[in-house]
Amino acid sequence: MNLMFPHLQTIPSTTCIIDNNISTNQMVSDTLIQIQKELISNKFLLKRLLSKVEVLELNSKNNWNSTTTNNNYIDSSFISLFPIRNKEEFLSIENKIINEPDFISMLESFIGSIGGCGTKNNITRVLQKLFNDEFAVIATFTGRGKNILVALGSSEIIKLVKNSEYESVVANWLRHGNTRLS
Repeated sequence: MNLMFPHLQTIPSTTCIIDNNISTNQMVSDTLIQIQKELISNKFLLKRLLSKVEVLELNSKNNWNSTTTNNNYIDSSFISLFPIRNKEEFLSIENKIINEPDFISMLESFIGSIGGCGTKNNITRVLQKLFNDEFAVIATFTGRGKNILVALGSSEIIKLVKNSEYESVVANWLRHGNTRLS
């Protein structure tokens, strides 16, 4: 403090202000560089996504022509058969698969129309459309277990939609039938 002029306050050092401006400018510059890097990264990601969307659109257009004729098979009486609720309905569907060739075409078309994102999601959606949770409680993939009435692994309906990842997804879905039901 100044003794001769007590009413005057000391002026802060200008080097402190300059240092603050330099550090602020450096922070702003670093932030702008980081933003630019992120923008470049996002641009590349966007290009990848757009190319994938274009491929999906092309595949969708190609598949649309083939699926529109198949979906004509599906009628309301066929749709009313699903989801399967008990062993009797399951055996009825199995019988139709064995004895009615047109039923197989309808079922394949129905299953193909369900869709999903990824194999596991697709299989889970198919199972939800084909079987309800009460049926999942009385069924397993192998037929083993307490109070199990149906073995799906060797059934005709499963033979129509089988692939490599299918068995584990079906077994897992059936295993959690009690949980979904309650």
